[in-house]
Amino acid sequence: MKRILILFTLVILISCSKEKSIERKLDGNWLVTKVRIQDGEGFIYDDTIPSGEMIFNTQNKLVSGKIMFDYSTISLVSLEDSLLLNDFQYQLNSDAGRFYANSPNLQYDFRILSITKSDLQIEYYDLQKYQMKRFVLKKKE
Repeated sequence: MKRILILFTLVILISCSKEKSIERKLDGNWLVTKVRIQDGEGFIYDDTIPSGEMIFNTQNKLVSGKIMFDYSTISLVSLEDSLLLNDFQYQLNSDAGRFYANSPNLQYDFRILSITKSDLQIEYYDLQKYQMKRFVLKKKE
């Protein structure tokens, strides 16, 4: 019984420290360096010169940002798109490697692909456009 209790306590401590570690890394301004779009048919489009940033305020659990990007489809149609977050509340789920950004009218379910002190890769599925959108970001110094 003691072993089970000790094991349970260790699991809780590890998951809490993992979440705090991710929060420390997330906090601050992140500049977008690349956007990758995968449409519902599996075609992949890259924008290597997007503009914008995401700002994480971990003290207040807010995320804001504006990312603008454009890409050309296979039929050479040029499209513009954006991600706009204006003081969205976010909730981190470190066990699933996700964070949820919520406003009264919108919710985004971001998957954290990788995170270091200086690099971040996240993605979400845009249900309205049937597209997986991946963002590669670099911490602003």
